[in-house]
Amino acid sequence: MDKVVKWIPGDVLGLYLAAVSAIGVANPQLWLLIVAILLAPFVVVFGSWTLPEDQRPSRLPARAVLSAVAVAIWALTVPGSGWQVFTVVSQNAQTVAVIGAILGLVFGLVASALVPDEA
Repeated sequence: MDKVVKWIPGDVLGLYLAAVSAIGVANPQLWLLIVAILLAPFVVVFGSWTLPEDQRPSRLPARAVLSAVAVAIWALTVPGSGWQVFTVVSQNAQTVAVIGAILGLVFGLVASALVPDEA
C-alpha cells in the first residue's frame, strides 16, 4: 500500500507533463507549475484516506511535503515547464533538465531515507 501513496507524485508529474504539452512548450506557465506542486501533497493525503485505516502510511505530513518538493524538482526536466519563465532556466534548458534529473534521483534516495517504507 505504501508504495501506492509513494508513487502518486509521479502521477501528478505525468498530469503536469500532459498539461504543459497541451498548452504548448513555447508558452511556459508558472501558475501551472504551482498548481502541480500544490496538487502533489493533496493527492498523497487524500489518496491515503481511501485506504483502510490500518493500511495508511505513517508520517503522512512528511510524505506530503516531500511529494511537493519531488514534483518541483522533477518538473525541471519537463520541456516548457513553468520553470522556463526564469531566464537562467530557459537559457540553459538542457543543462537544467539533466541537473533536475540528477537532483530528482538523489532527492528520491534522501526522501526514502527520511521516511522509509513500512514493513
